Amino acid sequence: MKIVLIHGVWKSGFTKENLEKEWESALRDSFHLNKLDPNKIDPANIEFVYYADLKRSFRLPWSVFSANFDSKMLGIDLPNDLDDEVMLQVSTNSQEESEIAMQFALELCKNDPELTKELLDLQNIQPAQTVDGLLKTQFALKLIPFYTITAIVKILQKKFPNLTQFVAREFAQESYLYLKDAQYHNKVNQLLLDTLNEPCILIAHSLGSIVSYKVLSSLSQTDHIKGFITLGSPLGMELFNSIRANPLGVPSCIRKGHWVNFRAENDPIAGVLLEAPDYPIDPAITNTSVVSLTENVNPHSIEGYLKTYEVATYIDKLLDQK
Repeated sequence: MKIVLIHGVWKSGFTKENLEKEWESALRDSFHLNKLDPNKIDPANIEFVYYADLKRSFRLPWSVFSANFDSKMLGIDLPNDLDDEVMLQVSTNSQEESEIAMQFALELCKNDPELTKELLDLQNIQPAQTVDGLLKTQFALKLIPFYTITAIVKILQKKFPNLTQFVAREFAQESYLYLKDAQYHNKVNQLLLDTLNEPCILIAHSLGSIVSYKVLSSLSQTDHIKGFITLGSPLGMELFNSIRANPLGVPSCIRKGHWVNFRAENDPIAGVLLEAPDYPIDPAITNTSVVSLTENVNPHSIEGYLKTYEVATYIDKLLDQK
């Protein structure tokens, strides 16, 4: 049976060939590790959906420019012992990206009053002096609000120590593009849709689960989707309410009980399980908590998920379907 794989955030520096090999290798290693038959993972039956290169086409070359300034030079008094140096991201879309990062952070910390207060305090920071003219460029650039992604991540790291600024920034940028740019949204969706033309198991990681849910929700009843596996999915977050089906439900092309969501406890991107009360869906999605095998380095990594016993044995079970 064909396996369709779709990646998530933080992959713009990788080629399709490199990512495809990484996933295939992780799958085969996982079957070895968990004493399953690795020959079931046949590269000839794997189709990899790659969209990481699209981001470059939708962002101007200078839109990822960044610069460091001493916060006191800008007249900013950062709260909660944040470093004096603050990263100011300059981008045509940076304000929206920063707002997405803040919404994401507030939802992750909604049960932690102390961290929530620290995040809200960032929104109240006001510069004591203008910063116009500090950046001498040929472009009409706009500074994002002073609750920068860097400052947000410093607070989130108290709850998720392995969260990096780079991953958070990539997540904010790619979420913004998928939610707000219709052309980007449609191109990514079509790449996945083109692979769902025969019976398959769909395995989606990170933001790839958002894309998959949107595409599957647009399909009519079909027998092609034999299993839907989401790994490290942020779909339960309110940030993605706009792409959810209304009323909320499992896409009709997925048979009852054939959507399994795996979440590593320390994975910040998968901060909300796909279950009530955050994700009240009927029939319920099967949620399985796992311990990522890369928990101490990057609990969100695809390798850490694929190599867990729970994920490997479920894929093996689906491959045995007739």
